[in-house]
Amino acid sequence: MKNRLYSFSQKYTVYCVMHRYATYAMLALAVSAFGQVWGGAKYALENGSVKFELDENGRLSSLKNKASGAEYAGGGDLWRIIYSRGDSLENEWLPSDAPLKISKPSPDKILLEYGGQFPVKIECSLDGGQVLLKPAVENASKDLVLREFQFPFVKNLPDAENSRIIWSKSGGAYAVRGGQSLRKWVEDARTSYMAEDYNAVERSELYPGVLALNCFFVERPNWKGTLYMASYDDSFQKTLHLFRGRAADGKKEREIDVGFVKYPFLKSGESREYPAYAMAPVNKWEDGAKFYAKWAGSWRRPFKPADSLLSSNGWQRLIARHQYGKQFFKYSDFPKILKDGLAADIDTLFLFGWFKEGHDAGYPHYSPESEQGGDEALKKAIAEFKKGGGKVIIYYNGQLIDAATDFYKKLGHKISVKVPGGSEHIERYRFGGAGTALRTFGNKTFVTACPSSAEWLEVLKKLADRALGMGADGVFFDQLGYMSQVCWDESHGHEVPFMEVMGAKRKMLEKLRGHIKAVNPGATFGIEWLTDCTSDCADYVHNVGVCTSLSFKDGYGVPRTDFVPLFQYIFPETRTTDRDIRDDTDVKRRVNLAVLRGWRTDAEIYRCRATLAEAPNYQSYLKKVGALRDKYRGLILNGSFRGTDLAECSNPRADYSVFTAGDGLAVVVTQSSEDSMKANFKIPGFKFAESGEVGGCSVSGSGDSAEVSLPKDAIAVLIFQK
Repeated sequence: MKNRLYSFSQKYTVYCVMHRYATYAMLALAVSAFGQVWGGAKYALENGSVKFELDENGRLSSLKNKASGAEYAGGGDLWRIIYSRGDSLENEWLPSDAPLKISKPSPDKILLEYGGQFPVKIECSLDGGQVLLKPAVENASKDLVLREFQFPFVKNLPDAENSRIIWSKSGGAYAVRGGQSLRKWVEDARTSYMAEDYNAVERSELYPGVLALNCFFVERPNWKGTLYMASYDDSFQKTLHLFRGRAADGKKEREIDVGFVKYPFLKSGESREYPAYAMAPVNKWEDGAKFYAKWAGSWRRPFKPADSLLSSNGWQRLIARHQYGKQFFKYSDFPKILKDGLAADIDTLFLFGWFKEGHDAGYPHYSPESEQGGDEALKKAIAEFKKGGGKVIIYYNGQLIDAATDFYKKLGHKISVKVPGGSEHIERYRFGGAGTALRTFGNKTFVTACPSSAEWLEVLKKLADRALGMGADGVFFDQLGYMSQVCWDESHGHEVPFMEVMGAKRKMLEKLRGHIKAVNPGATFGIEWLTDCTSDCADYVHNVGVCTSLSFKDGYGVPRTDFVPLFQYIFPETRTTDRDIRDDTDVKRRVNLAVLRGWRTDAEIYRCRATLAEAPNYQSYLKKVGALRDKYRGLILNGSFRGTDLAECSNPRADYSVFTAGDGLAVVVTQSSEDSMKANFKIPGFKFAESGEVGGCSVSGSGDSAEVSLPKDAIAVLIFQK
């Protein structure tokens, strides 16, 4: 079958340049068995920001930032399909296997239509500096299953040896650790006999899950440009971010491909349309982040957090009783816990393991501690804690079911997540004490509840009612920010495999939040782990894995962390915690970084087995910084995080962040790389008003400018007004 090619000339938007052959005979020789022409037609979309160009075979021949000239195209195909035939589960179907027609349905669009057993249709258009690609895929075969749709790919990425990946793990981080290049990061990936490493090596991570956002960035060093790629999918189905190194004929180094993978599992006759994907060659990651924020604004529904959160600097996270039976704290210890917290300007107790079974045991039973007087005794202890000026948050797990419980036998097995083959998804947490057996072999086995279950939602509502009935200021549900596995249980009534499991979790969280706020509008509702599709359902997110260690030196030779404030920049209204400062290690630098990012304190001493009194350096420094937080709370804790926008800084070695609220603006600045440094700030449109500091800083300012002298590990807050 021969393919018909349509070419058009549009002066500013779409153009097609045809290279003529000397004879029609030569043209005929250039036609493939499927009708694809090998010769020279180019199809492009272009505006003042970006140039997007495909060759006559649908390969990406240009993806260029018009302002900087940075080129990201490597001349590769846009997609790849993996299908199964009987017991042969992973077979390739490539664009070269399919007949192609390229057409122009309108002056500003390119349409790619691939035929064959897996028809693919792709609509390409421009939206400002973004290239939008809307695909549809179909299974036209008789007996095959289309398992994976890998799209869009930027193949053979130029300058991979000098680039790094920014992705959204824990809210934002360099995936390529410690300054390592993208190429080396990918090429160092090996899976032994688990994968065909001779053919391709891969790095990857799933969204929603470990990744908080459905986008990533390829950053060239020294501000030479960034490639932004995103999947604008508000069904929140599981999407793999894939970084692949392919063996290249005759080349020592592998070609590096970057892109996304969806898992439609289409049977014969089924099809699927996907929302737009975006590719944008921008100057810096913040430019791409603004694209993502604009899209997310169409579905996110942020709300004002409870006042009790807005007035809090954070909490002490403590485990009263552990799953192996050891009691660390009793209700009678609450006065000391409060005293030790207030000595650090921390007024909140985040209470784990307050029930008979102990932390991570018996879920969802949470039996009363009868030896201490049960729920009534806890209620009394909470009341006394609050009378002394404190707040109490009660912990629950939002999806674990202990397989040894009556609940599991009666209902838990039915509503649990199933993996391929029908067995249950299992989780184990090997907490241990003085011995080794528990940490070696484990103690408890859990299954996880499928968020599509209406019965499980009712369980969570009753748990929330119990906590609020005991007078708790807030209710926290562990693992509800992500941690939902794809479910394969057909009896649950959802699609199998259930790739939209996080969409179901979002709906469940909205209902749970509504219930909690109806019972007590002033109560806080918290969840664990940061994802865009769940974070706007809670007052705060107890985040995991934030990077505050030193991993690499930047272009100025300054030691930096791998953390990138990506999520915070996109969603500045989200309240999170640091959760990466333990005991008395590297306290000043880490606390300063938490203040710099507007995070609340999660004091976790000896893995929640001691109060802040056991970490005196941490306790005393939190007290000093707490005074700064209290004074400028409206901006640096409850304002909007703006990254480095709106401020001009003379010293690239300084770490700073900007926060805004109303007519006010705060610059938080710190440094930990030199004995002392100076930095000048200019804030156009604002006037310097005042400052606060910890660590011996000196500040002077007038008009729209301020100068700060920063000793090592010091921190200052500069206040400006419109």
